[in-house]
Amino acid sequence: MSQIDRILDLHKDRLQSLEDGIIGEVIGVAQAIDELRKSLDQLSMLLNERKFGKASDLGYREIASNFVFLQRTLAGLQSVDQDVSSCISDMAGDLECSYEDIEADVKSKIFCYRTRAEIAEDEAAEWKRENAEAIENVNRWVEESGLPLSKHQPE
Repeated sequence: MSQIDRILDLHKDRLQSLEDGIIGEVIGVAQAIDELRKSLDQLSMLLNERKFGKASDLGYREIASNFVFLQRTLAGLQSVDQDVSSCISDMAGDLECSYEDIEADVKSKIFCYRTRAEIAEDEAAEWKRENAEAIENVNRWVEESGLPLSKHQPE
């Protein structure tokens, strides 16, 4: 086990707590975005109906309130991201290395930092591992038997 793996293992509870915090904050941001979208859709409807007074009221009340809600949830997300940076700094200090030297290793352990492309790539690799025997059997059969393409070719 490498030094990095040992440090990551020592901090696994802290990393899990940080991930839980990120998930909670992202949920809050998503809710705030949804509420703001609903208000903006309502505003658009009122403007299309030429109800300018009601549109103005909506802007000062609901839209402003939902925007503040979004700002607060984003502040929470920023705070938890700073906590992750602090954790990385602590681990870098323990390892006597630079922040940049360990950042990718730490963030790879926090699922929330993985991109959709990385997740899809890992899922595809897992599928290939799980189905390797079946794929090998099909390939072997094709090599031995050939593909019956003549049945499917136009005459």
